Amino acid sequence: MKKFISTASAVTALCAAVFSVTAFAWQGEEDYNKRLEFVSANELEVYVEGSSGNAPYYGARLEPRTGIYFGTLADHADMFDGDFSTCLTYVEFDSMQADLYYPANDMVRNNNINAVIGWNVSSADTIRNIDAYTDYIEQTVKTFSEYGKNMYIRFGAEMNNIDLGTGEEFCYAFRKVADVVHKYDNLAMVWSPLDMGSLDRPFADFYPGDEYVDWIGINSYQIKYFLFDKDASETNKVLWMTGNYAWHTNSLKPLLSFMSENNINKPVMISEGGVANENNYGEDTSDWAAPRLRNMYWDIAMQYPQVKMINYFNTQMSWDNEFFSLDGHDDLISIIREAVASGAFISRDSGNDFTFTPPYYAGMLIGTEIPVYAHAYAKDAESIRVDYYIDGVFYDSTAASPHKTVIKSDAISDGTHTLSVYSYNGDTQLNSKELKFDKLGAFILFGENAAIVSDKSINVSLNENQIQFDVEPCVVADRTLVPIRAFLNALGIDDSDIEYDGTGNTVTIKYGGDTIKLYINNPTAYVNGVSTEIDVPPCVIDGRTLVPLRFISESFNCDVSYSDSGSALDVFLTEK
Repeated sequence: MKKFISTASAVTALCAAVFSVTAFAWQGEEDYNKRLEFVSANELEVYVEGSSGNAPYYGARLEPRTGIYFGTLADHADMFDGDFSTCLTYVEFDSMQADLYYPANDMVRNNNINAVIGWNVSSADTIRNIDAYTDYIEQTVKTFSEYGKNMYIRFGAEMNNIDLGTGEEFCYAFRKVADVVHKYDNLAMVWSPLDMGSLDRPFADFYPGDEYVDWIGINSYQIKYFLFDKDASETNKVLWMTGNYAWHTNSLKPLLSFMSENNINKPVMISEGGVANENNYGEDTSDWAAPRLRNMYWDIAMQYPQVKMINYFNTQMSWDNEFFSLDGHDDLISIIREAVASGAFISRDSGNDFTFTPPYYAGMLIGTEIPVYAHAYAKDAESIRVDYYIDGVFYDSTAASPHKTVIKSDAISDGTHTLSVYSYNGDTQLNSKELKFDKLGAFILFGENAAIVSDKSINVSLNENQIQFDVEPCVVADRTLVPIRAFLNALGIDDSDIEYDGTGNTVTIKYGGDTIKLYINNPTAYVNGVSTEIDVPPCVIDGRTLVPLRFISESFNCDVSYSDSGSALDVFLTEK
């Protein structure tokens, strides 16, 4: 498919925006200083797999509550083995194209995917005469809506790089299109500038206002050589974030800074992007591209949870000196496939499993294996090593993003521990982090004053008769857990109605025609075959299985009430 505006925008933008040494003093110095600050800071942040409630949510049109959509050009969708959730395609406004072309039209119509439509405008005259296109706009938007699928309309992308009129003219045209798009619930409007646009066309001049924008998009391509010049100055590399500074987490910073300064709270997408892996010098730059692809899919997901869609432009344009197509680079494609299969992304037919979350905000983590990740960056560091220590003892070392390790809770004693994280460029230490966590059984809670278990004494009574336990009940994350056998016996459930399966780590309870199946360290329970989520799952502590008191009690028709004196917690159960 031919896209009128160069999609290798990180290259063409430089040609449009390059400035003379004289001009730099008055036009580019402030931009340079800000971008130097962006690319110079050493970064080390630690993340765990948090729940969907940890994800930012802005209530925008067609915004997923949690998770990241991913996709590529309709023509090259096989890169994801059919499991992608967005299809990237283009419609030419100036030629009055009125529908999607094949294969995008067929793909969107017959599959459970979103469409991201670049509605390209190539002429300032079109923008200035937008009122003459009223009928075309209304009919085309209606056609989009009739597909019955979610569609994200990127009207006039890269307006901060190419001449699409003045800011006032562009904003008028964008608002006109948005008013039509917003008539249809399955369509959303995307304002999509270029990450490194022309210096004399700042974001602020072309932003049409929150009322008209549903998503913020960005076109972002990582290239090795500024203006395809191996001898480019350090100043130009910094200003245009090329070469050593070409990382998506860097190139997002100018846009996110603009959004923060103007209190713009919207979900963000990489509308189209890529990483150069070959060029017209005849170089195979896959080694340069590999960590940047990891940055594009792993580090963005960790560092910028407001980014909820990433589209890879997997094709080679004839005018590009650096090539973004991944065809024939199975090693690079496998990097993306690994990331989108991690559970943080939304596939065609299923949602995501977790949101990357700073440990202190994640709440209780449950399981015998707790994944931990790190985002690490340093100026001029192409490869960063991250080492993990627990209580000062070496634990693990990782050489590439997402710098994943796994805390095996069954190999760590109960109590308070310190996770230390160090980043290195070669033998040079760059950054370090220390995180305190408490561990009990399969529960881990991060925090400087983390306390999984309260020190209160716990008394449980059924119909005013106190239940005697051979192992003390405990309060975990404000939920009372009790030893299963003594508790169920007190409720009148015989041992013969309690089945343990050590292989599957399950407990099945049968009573009065009802069946409850519980899974150790798993918050999903089944009541008469119907799944339900419980706040704290069953766990094994000191060799005994403990279960959530309220869930079990209410499942067997008992009312639950509490009296908390501060030093003691009294729990009263009454059979209905």
